[in-house]
Amino acid sequence: MVREFSEEIQVFLPGGMAVLPGVNTDARVIGIINDDSNEVGAVHLGLVFQIDLPDGCDMGECEDEGRWVHLDEARCIDTGKYESWTGLILGGI
Repeated sequence: MVREFSEEIQVFLPGGMAVLPGVNTDARVIGIINDDSNEVGAVHLGLVFQIDLPDGCDMGECEDEGRWVHLDEARCIDTGKYESWTGLILGGI
């Protein structure tokens, strides 16, 4: 999980230390994704983690443009422009 997280996104705790889920922050599995609606999903299984971060974290460089949003705002995001897993996750939280 730490490797996947660090490949996809960089998050820094106040003071500049990189977030390592399950090492220096709490992380717990909150779901499993099995999406056979597309070729990628048909051969992959996803684990959904909730990572609780303290106030004052900074997002570093990531693969796509991104920003932190409050959970209420995330629930209102139009998921049509994202991959299917994002829609499944946002629809389930």
